[in-house]
Amino acid sequence: MKLMQLFSSSLLLLCCVLFFNSGVSIVNGDLITDTCGKIAAKDPNVELQFCITTLQSDPASHGAKDLQALGESVIKLIKAKATNIYSTIEKLNSSTTDPKVRKALQDCDESYTNALDDIGEAYGSFVKSDYGSANIKLSATLDDASTCQDSFKDVGAKFPLVDETKYYSEIVDIGLAITNMFP
Repeated sequence: MKLMQLFSSSLLLLCCVLFFNSGVSIVNGDLITDTCGKIAAKDPNVELQFCITTLQSDPASHGAKDLQALGESVIKLIKAKATNIYSTIEKLNSSTTDPKVRKALQDCDESYTNALDDIGEAYGSFVKSDYGSANIKLSATLDDASTCQDSFKDVGAKFPLVDETKYYSEIVDIGLAITNMFP
């Protein structure tokens, strides 16, 4: 009996893998799991479990009925994380006395101000079905995050936002992958 269950489970897993790799859409499947599976299969920067867990934890993403709504939710998640990082930068800036770190934080402040503007433009483009422009603006936010990190390297200081930036970049990668799913 256990052998039959193992065989059935293995066959089901094989079918799922074939569906994800062939690009076939599962109409009645879970939108988040299906979308994350397709993204993770094509993008080495996106881990399947991170994608699923992140999107399922967001009520708007969890309630999305189609890829358009899911994409809009992801861009809102990106904005929330960028806003959180911006707030952390302001707190760090007000508490530091090191002039080099203060300079790097001021550069980060400017970078994340730009990122928030880019995210707003990405969202506006996405809801208008201008996916190419949304993709360009989301890509620019990764450059903004990188610029912030580089400003610490430039002054020889330790970057205090490693975990936040990694999480942010992973969410942006999900958003970019979703914008690439549209023609």
